Amino acid sequence: MSFYHTSFGIRSPTLGSMLNPLPQRVNQRRQCQQNTSSTTSSNHSNTSSYFTYVIIGGGIAGTEAAKTLVALSQSSPSNTVALITPHKLSDTLDTIHLTPHLQLFNIILTPMTEFVDKYPQCTIIPEYVVSLNQQEKYVVLSSGKHVSYGRLCIASGAVPRQHCINHPLVIGIRDIDSTVILEQAVHHSQRICVVGNGAIALEAVGFLLQQDKCELLWVSKQTNPTHFGNRFFDVAASELLSTGIINTNVDVFLPDAICEINQNTVPEFQESQQNSALEWIYTNDENISKQQQQQNNGSALGPSWLKNTNTVSNESTFTQQEEKKTASMVRETGVTVHAISQPVQCKDDSNTTFTYVWLTNGKVYAVDLVISAIGVTPNLNFVSQNEHFAQQYIDSKDGGLIVNAKDLCVAPNIYAVGDCASITSNSQHWFQMRLWNQARGQGRHAAMVMSDTADVSYFGGGGNDFEIFAHHTMFFGIPICLLGRFNQVCIEDVEVTDKSNDDADSTKDVDGVNILVLVRRSFESYVKIILENDRVVGAVLMGKDEMENAETFENLILNRTDVKGIDLLNSQVDLADFFD
Repeated sequence: MSFYHTSFGIRSPTLGSMLNPLPQRVNQRRQCQQNTSSTTSSNHSNTSSYFTYVIIGGGIAGTEAAKTLVALSQSSPSNTVALITPHKLSDTLDTIHLTPHLQLFNIILTPMTEFVDKYPQCTIIPEYVVSLNQQEKYVVLSSGKHVSYGRLCIASGAVPRQHCINHPLVIGIRDIDSTVILEQAVHHSQRICVVGNGAIALEAVGFLLQQDKCELLWVSKQTNPTHFGNRFFDVAASELLSTGIINTNVDVFLPDAICEINQNTVPEFQESQQNSALEWIYTNDENISKQQQQQNNGSALGPSWLKNTNTVSNESTFTQQEEKKTASMVRETGVTVHAISQPVQCKDDSNTTFTYVWLTNGKVYAVDLVISAIGVTPNLNFVSQNEHFAQQYIDSKDGGLIVNAKDLCVAPNIYAVGDCASITSNSQHWFQMRLWNQARGQGRHAAMVMSDTADVSYFGGGGNDFEIFAHHTMFFGIPICLLGRFNQVCIEDVEVTDKSNDDADSTKDVDGVNILVLVRRSFESYVKIILENDRVVGAVLMGKDEMENAETFENLILNRTDVKGIDLLNSQVDLADFFD
């Protein structure tokens, strides 16, 4: 079994000076392995190594856990750390603190050798995990070898729910390899279909709308064509994003056929010779679920993943005042993909192919590429095969390993973090959304719990990372900050069609609690504040000028400040005065 560890790399002078000499550390590891091998059962004869801490997954959660465990083991060099991943590792860079809980950072993919040079107490095992033996505390690798652990952290991430995984003209944007495929495909694709309405779909649409001579078909279940990113925004908030995107004054294209959805019909085209030979792949949920288990993806994309592409800048802003869009777009809403055809050969001499997308409203479009961005599922195939383990520890609703924010513990000596975990919390202001900044904090906290250095009484057990939901992102060049229970209440009932009326509010009683929703909107910004019994519990801030108020609203939420009688939407009121 090939490992990447300190004996293969150059030691970091800074970190190396803090650790024991390399020969001594290697001898301690060997002695630890020998002691463990002598105590394992005869049925465990394939075990070739033992580590104090083993992490499965090289995404941001797993990498952060490994880095933290290395740092916490400085005074205990006999503790050994192993990170199992066949891919490059995701590491954080250039952290900027917007507020005490809100951070901006870049994600870089780090080669294994570079990572162990920087963190020489960590061993990288470049393989997949195929199964887990909970009783004897070891995992089985794709090579058949066994790795024993003292404590195990599962950070295996998630796999995309993708249509037609093996289809050459269908891609799911999940890792850096898929972004390279997307960038290459854009150069020779005239019409591209994006399926989905979440964060990746929004970013892909923003990317494609800036491409010259590109026709875009955007398909989503949402019935309202201006309701973008419904996982993050209500209708009123997404109106700001739709400004300049949904434009009726552009040239659109028509479907190539219309065919009812039933068992006895298939689309027919004018070019009749294609009809008999055309093969359709039907895309029901059961097929998607079966296919996704076969995937072995790299680490998920980080924030602002478009910056990794060479084709477009992520700083563009779509406004009515300054139109940047060059592509034409057809928006199909309230529908899903019914079927996708096998690739069809073009009749010209280009030797290229295209495919047909058949929607549930009967419309059929010819496209050069399909981008499937319909969500992800926890990547736990290696443990879900154990029926007893799955029934006991996997959430039947979202497929994640059930843990509490207090200790992130699945079972004795087994912990879970990141996209593969289903986390509950006693915090009033935090909830899980499987985001990058959350994965980073979870990895750090799991390492502290695993090493018995976490204060489990701090902020309800989850520490500072579980005190409040705080997320910063950017869609279509518009900076966005989400705080607390920002999505507790939607405001469809207070939509204002006349944009000259900038402010709106709605009062609602829920289980005896008075909830007030305050909204201020303009062509360049959007602010939604949610108050519960005169105390701020959530906020949505959109627009460059609104970011400076993020820390103030964060403090208002955490301090449970009584804001009765205060005009929180008045931009002339300096809310920071509350904390002077």
